[in-house]
Amino acid sequence: MADRTRKQVFVIGLDSAAPALVERWAGEGKLPVFKRLMETGCYGRLESTAPALTPPAWTTSVTGVNPGKHNIYDFFRVTPEHGKEIVSSNDRGSKAIWNLVDEFGGRSIILNLPITYPAEEFNGIMITGMPTPNVNKGFVSPANIRDEILRLTNGRQLAVDPHKLMRGEEHEFLQDLEAVTDLISRLTTHLINGSDWDFFMVVFDDLDRLQHTFWHHMDPNHTFYDKEKAQIYQDAILHFYQFLEEKIEDIISMLDEETVIMIFSDHGMGPVYRNFHINNFFEERGWLKSKKPLFSMKEILRSMGLSLERMKLFLDSSGMRVLARRLLPPGVKNYVRKNLPAEGIELEIIDWSKTLDWSNSLAYLSSRTGQGIMINRDNVEDYEAFREEIIESLLNLKDPETGRHVVKRVYKKEELFQGPYLNNAPDMLLEPAETYELQEKLGASVFQDVNVSRVPISANHQKEGILLLFSKRDLHQGHNLSDVKIADIAPTVLCALGFSVPRDMDGRVIVEAFDEAFLKNSPVRYSDISLNMESASESMTSTDEAKVADRLRDLGYID
Repeated sequence: MADRTRKQVFVIGLDSAAPALVERWAGEGKLPVFKRLMETGCYGRLESTAPALTPPAWTTSVTGVNPGKHNIYDFFRVTPEHGKEIVSSNDRGSKAIWNLVDEFGGRSIILNLPITYPAEEFNGIMITGMPTPNVNKGFVSPANIRDEILRLTNGRQLAVDPHKLMRGEEHEFLQDLEAVTDLISRLTTHLINGSDWDFFMVVFDDLDRLQHTFWHHMDPNHTFYDKEKAQIYQDAILHFYQFLEEKIEDIISMLDEETVIMIFSDHGMGPVYRNFHINNFFEERGWLKSKKPLFSMKEILRSMGLSLERMKLFLDSSGMRVLARRLLPPGVKNYVRKNLPAEGIELEIIDWSKTLDWSNSLAYLSSRTGQGIMINRDNVEDYEAFREEIIESLLNLKDPETGRHVVKRVYKKEELFQGPYLNNAPDMLLEPAETYELQEKLGASVFQDVNVSRVPISANHQKEGILLLFSKRDLHQGHNLSDVKIADIAPTVLCALGFSVPRDMDGRVIVEAFDEAFLKNSPVRYSDISLNMESASESMTSTDEAKVADRLRDLGYID
């Protein structure tokens, strides 16, 4: 080990853990483990990336740099023709904690961290997280432990089955949620006991799935709220937090008391009540021109008293949609993808290369998840003046139904991102107001109540997550943290391990969490080590990309 006394850092990621819920339930004594850790360690609200989204947030946490340096902005890359391609670990352009630990002579274990597929080779073990397409190859490194991992996981992926929820099997969905979480916990236990490590990171990500789809059961103000179902499921989210803290307690009990333990979430979660179809707004202002299809599937169905949403719900509940995906020949599926407009059929990722008349457009929202606006510079006389016009129009826009402003912030890309991948960022990003959800597709109107498509998405990401740091040694006890950002995770981990921090990291070491003795014996050190990284992983196949797209669609991330 390079010039240090050996230390260990164990990180637990809780995807979408919401500070308002954790703080309230801990204060009420309903989350005793969280309450104890908050009182005996360091706790604060953690500011996520913009957008507060899984790929850029988790990647920023483990690289310590902004997306302009690590190149992960969204689940997708927008092609020059305005289509979409799935991102993977191959797109990451900056070293992560495990790469640096490897260079410093240490060993890491990474379990179920999103956007790590295909798995990398380094000194340690990696079992990839969402969206991993399958367990046939590429999901574990080194490859020679694949059979061992499959035996421990009974051959299943570390992901809940969303089709149960689509079929209306809420109870079975909750059971599967706990089963997957228990599986991740048992795999964590196995790796703690059976492997040597300096840095260990495990992510429990199905809390995100649960909160997205069950929030309305505890929210009487939500349009999806149903009294009868609320009697059954109103405490489902609380019970899962309680289930998670039991697993956290089990893990902590296995660790040396001097191990530095960190728990954090990539973002928070909160309710959504209204949809803002921003591309409709752009179309009304003349900024977006679409290619009108020869026929509109929506209009045909509407004239028959039907809707795509109801048809999809029927197909999902009967299992026919999944069956059709499996049985349709690849040629037929490819024909549908290539020849039917996304506006008309909505079976695939919205492919703007088929529906957008870019040559006559000025701007459009290119991704609902990425919340990015792309501008056609060829059609704009004054780029800066046009961006200011967009900002002013969005910030002044009110929902006529509620009288509320619908956009909280609009950012120019250079306000958020700096680095060699800045050109891959959208021209602007916007942050919707609380309880509003951006929609990318062209809808019936600019504003609508949220509606059920495949699953009832009743909540979405919020910018504040949680951060807990604790140890019997080296850290303050009962200390409140403030002004902490998700990019601070990586440099703080490196400092706790006794390694130097690369100067090019954007995040800072959270020095206020460490006690005076630690800082005296292990002062923060910086180095000029390069963070640039070239992928050595095998590329994702088109079949894998299709499976990932299906997974993201089933989880409600895409239409």
